[in-house]
Amino acid sequence: MSTIGLRFGGYLLEGVLFVFTAGIGWLIWALFLFPQGQTPAKQLLQMRVVHIGEPIAARFWRMFFREFIAKTIVAILATFTFFILYFWLFWDRNRQELWDKLASTLVVSDRQGLLRPVQRQDSTTAGGEDGRSHWGAPPDARGG
Repeated sequence: MSTIGLRFGGYLLEGVLFVFTAGIGWLIWALFLFPQGQTPAKQLLQMRVVHIGEPIAARFWRMFFREFIAKTIVAILATFTFFILYFWLFWDRNRQELWDKLASTLVVSDRQGLLRPVQRQDSTTAGGEDGRSHWGAPPDARGG
């Protein structure tokens, strides 16, 4: 799991990137990264959002829900709690924010890119020619 400091740095970097790209650049960049379980700041900090139910990177619609719908719900609720809900990460044992709980996701460090989805050349095979699985990790690294 990503550290609290790395997650906090990601929030700050996300804000800076949003401002410097006038929001539109961030949105376009994010839409290209959502299928990889990332946002622009997560890509730069080598973090990835993973789906708890499966050991894979969150896909486009889960990321869309997490980033736009779940975060909006938490923002509305946070206004009634003096913004304490934004600090949920500090006391949660899995270092999840409330929007992570709503989307069933975790944020992890992925410096080696083991959770990066790779493009399949053949839709009938689970791995590429290099022996890597569809999700980027060698089969033995995923426990199977």
